[in-house]
Amino acid sequence: MLRRTDSDVGSAPAAATHVCLITEGTYPHVVGGVSSWCDQLVRGLSDFTWSVVPITAGGWRRRSLFTIPPNVRVERSVELWSRTRTSTVGLRRHRDPGIVDLPARLCRQLLWTDTDPVALVDTLVACRDAGPAAVGAFRSIDAWERFVRTLAQLSSAQGTDRFTDIEFSPAEAAELWQTLSWVVRTATTPLPASDVILSTAAGWPTVMAAVEQRRTGTPVVLAEHGIYVREAYLAASRGPISPGRQLVATRLAAAFARLAYATADHITPVTAAHRPWERHLGAPDDRIEPIVNGIEAVSRPIPPRGGRTVVSVGRVDPLKDVVTMLRTARLTVDRDPAVRFLHYGPTAEHNEDYGRMCRRLHAELELGDRFVFMGPTSDAHGVIRAADIYLSTSISEGLPLSLLEAMTEARPIVATDVGGCAEVVAGCGVVVNAGDAPALSHALTTLIDHPDLAAVLGRRGHRRARRRFSVATQHQRYREVLGGAAAQRHQSADLVVVR
Repeated sequence: MLRRTDSDVGSAPAAATHVCLITEGTYPHVVGGVSSWCDQLVRGLSDFTWSVVPITAGGWRRRSLFTIPPNVRVERSVELWSRTRTSTVGLRRHRDPGIVDLPARLCRQLLWTDTDPVALVDTLVACRDAGPAAVGAFRSIDAWERFVRTLAQLSSAQGTDRFTDIEFSPAEAAELWQTLSWVVRTATTPLPASDVILSTAAGWPTVMAAVEQRRTGTPVVLAEHGIYVREAYLAASRGPISPGRQLVATRLAAAFARLAYATADHITPVTAAHRPWERHLGAPDDRIEPIVNGIEAVSRPIPPRGGRTVVSVGRVDPLKDVVTMLRTARLTVDRDPAVRFLHYGPTAEHNEDYGRMCRRLHAELELGDRFVFMGPTSDAHGVIRAADIYLSTSISEGLPLSLLEAMTEARPIVATDVGGCAEVVAGCGVVVNAGDAPALSHALTTLIDHPDLAAVLGRRGHRRARRRFSVATQHQRYREVLGGAAAQRHQSADLVVVR
């Protein structure tokens, strides 16, 4: 059962609407754009009360990195990806057909290409109803044997896609077994009672939201930042990863996304650029309601000093493509040795290997103090004020708050054309293809060589941020969507009572 920790509980005032906010690897334990968005939203809708249910990596000590406001309760984390794994050693016989078939059924429903979201919800709800017995399926040798037979059938059922004739190794089978056990654990974890559920990703939060929606009728709003399935595809394509692991990672993400889009009552992507992905994976067009991010604009930004400082803010994470940023820096410094790059942000949890690789590349490129990893910052606006140009090299984004922060400080932007970046930067910076270090370097050099142009773009960005990306408008839209969904639910319940 979810429990609150005293350090995370505020004295919540009464409110008309209570929202259950489900996060995955973000608020309130990790810094970043989505976490900042969550913090901004719960504070902006201070007349709502909030229960925050974080899904986190197990086995890590957690603390809130945000000051929790009084209208928010942070529930006990749902821990996945734990260092303590479900073992296939010491399995026992279990004859209950419903329990014995559960891992194999989930394997079919999550990894086959013709997944049925409705049937998947049926199975997940059955897990919740079965409670500890569903988790116990992963201690059954009968369940393991059925699961292994199902896994052996997987490649022959895939038709013409690239994952044909795959043979899973014993280690890969055990990893998938563990992953399915986490799906069941997530499904069997109850959510706190609420008027509406707000999910921040079309991933693991969807499992909990879909079960609660089916069992209690609680409406679900999906606030899509990055495209979850796209980022899973990108992660699976990087580095030496076996076909079996690629299949599991991409199919699981696609199944979660289809489940999210089929069950959400409202889908509120941060940019309209996400709509084609959502439609392709089954989202009804009439449920997609983009709500762009907003920010408090600085009324009188301090002009840049007219120097050669390039600032970037973001986690050291493959999705931020720090490798391309370093290569861009090398090309730019070769053209103009006076340019200096300052990158602010921590190394993302579980991406320590990537962080070490970036530092090795930094040394190989002999960047020295021309590119400095500055570490985390709690003052994004302050570090951006030190910039002459703001740089973003991400390979996947939603609608980054960091770009809006740069615009409010009247700094010209060079960014990659991913997610809603082009929508944000239009007319106030330069957008190039992701991964194109020469183009990024050329854009930076152009703005450095033409400070008058850079200043004009910065002023345009400031005006655009104030005009189009108002945080008050963003919060009002969410007030309408969340409050409206809750009110509709209560009206429906009243009609049932009247009948």
